[in-house]
Amino acid sequence: MPSRSSGHWSDCSGEFGERGGHPRRDYYQHKRAAGKTHKEAMRCLKRRLSDVVYRTMIKDTETSLLLAG
Repeated sequence: MPSRSSGHWSDCSGEFGERGGHPRRDYYQHKRAAGKTHKEAMRCLKRRLSDVVYRTMIKDTETSLLLAG
């Protein structure tokens, strides 16, 4: 099975967000309405998703440290 780059999976997650009635779709459409091209809007969406993942990781780390300490 060929390996996929993380960028590929980010593209997929953005595409799924465009199809449903999710906040990702609204964010994408907002960026498009602001004059961004598809690629620019996808880049913004990927950045937003990576920020959410990062915040979740930090929150989980803080929670585990509180429970351990």
